[in-house]
Amino acid sequence: MKSKRQVFFLEEQESMILELLHRSGHISVSEIIDQIGISPSTARIRLNSMHERGLLIRTHGGAIEKTSEISEAAEYFHEIKNLKEKEAIAKAARETVNNGDIIAIGAGTTMSVFARALHGIGHITVVTSSVFVASELAGDANFDVRICGGMVRPRTGSCFGPDAERFFDNINVTKCYFSFESISPEREFTTLDVDTRTDVALIKCAKKHYALADHTKLEIGPFFGQIGSFNKTCAMYMDSLADPEKIKQLRAAGLNVILAEI
Repeated sequence: MKSKRQVFFLEEQESMILELLHRSGHISVSEIIDQIGISPSTARIRLNSMHERGLLIRTHGGAIEKTSEISEAAEYFHEIKNLKEKEAIAKAARETVNNGDIIAIGAGTTMSVFARALHGIGHITVVTSSVFVASELAGDANFDVRICGGMVRPRTGSCFGPDAERFFDNINVTKCYFSFESISPEREFTTLDVDTRTDVALIKCAKKHYALADHTKLEIGPFFGQIGSFNKTCAMYMDSLADPEKIKQLRAAGLNVILAEI
């Protein structure tokens, strides 16, 4: 009788966690402890188990809901703008990733395409700020996926805020891969996000930096902040449709540009 009650109790705990997640979209370990009345270690075990079974997405300090929107996002890759170019970029950048690597991946559609290209390399540990990257890789047993906490930007699916910044400030990985929304020799890598601190922290947590973006990012549009620098970037991967003169200017400014053939 005791074993049957224990199994029921585990299921009941998980049901309560899912209900709490459904209310706000995210939950912390401390909230689980307060609401359900279990120990911190038990709460973490429940979250890890539920993450492995695809019931939620584990984050640093808690979890976020694995919503239908995230699942649907993985299904409409064909709607991503310049998908052919981004797939070529991802294929080229994939060559820098090796079995056993511990890497950081930022947010954006190019990063989602890059994450999809990583299947089959081997066992890789990935830390990310992107719910879409986490969703893409979490179902593959070859990936140990860790996503930072914080709030989520609807525009890009990226987590940001103090919790996210602390997550990346406290880790050190081999390589990071990030995207951007415009680039120039004067401003270098820039973004439309007003608060760039999480993006900067993600890049700084790695020893080697790689930037990925399609040729449309050469058209300088609105931007709010810089997220990376040329002199600390090992390489920028872009497709071969890029304007040759602008590529020449970037290389003259010290950026190593690798063009993926379309």
